[in-house]
Amino acid sequence: MINGSGGGTFITEWGYDAANRQRWLKYPGTPTVEQVYTDYTARGLVNRMSASGIEYVQGTAYDEAGRVIQRRLGSLPILETSFWYYGWADVNGRGRVGSIDTHKLSAPTGEVQSLHYWYDVVGNVSRVSYGTPDPEAPIGRSYQYDALDRLTRVNLMSPGTPYLLESYAYAETGNLVARYPEGAPGYDYGYGAQAADCPEGALAKAHAVVAAVTLTYGPTTYCYDQNGNLRRQVIGGEKVFWFDYDAENHLVGISGDDAATFVYDADGQRVKASFGSAPNITTVVYAGNHFEQRTAGSVISSVKTYFAGGVRVAMRTQTETSDVLHWLLSDTLGSTTTAAGANGELVASAFYEAWGETTPVFGDLPTARRYTGQTHDPVIAGIYYYGARYYDPALGRFLQADTIVL
Repeated sequence: MINGSGGGTFITEWGYDAANRQRWLKYPGTPTVEQVYTDYTARGLVNRMSASGIEYVQGTAYDEAGRVIQRRLGSLPILETSFWYYGWADVNGRGRVGSIDTHKLSAPTGEVQSLHYWYDVVGNVSRVSYGTPDPEAPIGRSYQYDALDRLTRVNLMSPGTPYLLESYAYAETGNLVARYPEGAPGYDYGYGAQAADCPEGALAKAHAVVAAVTLTYGPTTYCYDQNGNLRRQVIGGEKVFWFDYDAENHLVGISGDDAATFVYDADGQRVKASFGSAPNITTVVYAGNHFEQRTAGSVISSVKTYFAGGVRVAMRTQTETSDVLHWLLSDTLGSTTTAAGANGELVASAFYEAWGETTPVFGDLPTARRYTGQTHDPVIAGIYYYGARYYDPALGRFLQADTIVL
């Protein structure tokens, strides 16, 4: 990849078999070249992934419908993930994932990940439970919906009696207008004309939030341009953030009380991002989804991500003096919930709230690929890059209009 962004040149190579399946992937050679091979089952499904001296995926088992029922990670193997599904005729499951459990196989053995799911008759998730290292910690969430399948209530499932965590209200237009956290004042969302002092004046867009009070931000106002892009965010009347875009409506910069810049290639994919202000700037260059080069001060690190059948299973962070491997475990949405060390020991686990906010359970996740597997950017309170636009989990809204509509 030669992107002209000042990030350098990164060469990735792929090889395919006679059935046009990816047979191998050669990562950019920073600091070392690594070629990862993929083997398939007789049915053409991903079975193993290996490189010189290591098996990233030691084996994969599938049911008759082609769904993964077991995946073993590591050469020994080190971790084993089991998937259980509801029966096709089960009215509260209809073949959906019922549980994901991962165990460390080498001594000391133990549970690393445990997720269990329940559904209502129309397929909405009604409850999620998860294991944690702390037996006294909350163990899940339950969800309630209205007749239009909109989320109206989230309950915290504790070791004792479940209690309300947050409830929601909607306008006739379908816009979220209020959030009611337990033990805190209600948080309102306002729509209509934005403030007259906005860069584009008092524009009125039917579904754009122009004022909100949230648990993360407090009182906040928002301004948009004619294309529906967020241009200004003012938190508490004090912190001001400006958002700049190119001619194709790509977010290229955030300034004010925080700073970030973004560069895109000719296809609109992000190839470079910088966060922070001098002298504390972190720059990330992206070569697809599988490779990143990070520069923070004088430290340059390469981050390789390994996928098995489209599922993120591991990451390797390398510098001139270190090489750290983490196993990555996900939920049904592809959100990274658990990271384990090279030997399978638990490093971090997290839970995601209804709108994508992260609730740490143990440690700090080493990967930026978090909610729904998207890239978490450390700017403002944390926003997500979704490829075509950006999402703010604290607000529960995208910063830009749907590009299909544009």
